[in-house]
Amino acid sequence: MTHSLFTAIFNKYGIGFPTEEQALMSTIVRSKHFDKKDYLLRAGEIERNMWWIASGAVRLFYEKDGEEVDTMFTFENSFVTSCASLLSQAPSSYSIQTLETSEVMYISKSNLDFLYDRSKNAERLGRLSLEGLYLAKEERDRSLRSDSATDRYLQLIGTQPDLLQRIPQKYIASYLGITPESLSRIRKNLVKTAVS
Repeated sequence: MTHSLFTAIFNKYGIGFPTEEQALMSTIVRSKHFDKKDYLLRAGEIERNMWWIASGAVRLFYEKDGEEVDTMFTFENSFVTSCASLLSQAPSSYSIQTLETSEVMYISKSNLDFLYDRSKNAERLGRLSLEGLYLAKEERDRSLRSDSATDRYLQLIGTQPDLLQRIPQKYIASYLGITPESLSRIRKNLVKTAVS
């Protein structure tokens, strides 16, 4: 991947990117192409990478009683990983799967630790990105406990408006903790309310 993409990543988090760190990053960050429905990680595997979605979309989900439960959608210019597995090097409870053809940059856990030892900027980037993933999970958990399904839907499309065009309805319903039929009713009711 190019220097300009590294710069964009650091700029997103408001972190400087000195020339010597650019050279170091270019030696340890890798890129990979994934087709639609490919897995970056399967539940039961150990997460060994921190992923940056350069283009495309992925979902993070777990299985419960034979059903897939979506917990996060990640699009361009965002990190994704199974945080607990990456940090503990224990098997992941989650799978990460592409929803579109995706180009992804990644750094291994060992190279991430190596980079943290040599770059305060990279260490800060890692901390901020993991904090962001944790806060997103915490907010989803709060919303599932406290908000109505309609409010969860409105919040989701308010923060990720292109999601409806890119994510199948069954995954959106799963993320919201409702059935696809319930999601259809919510959408119809919102259209009726907007018209009247």
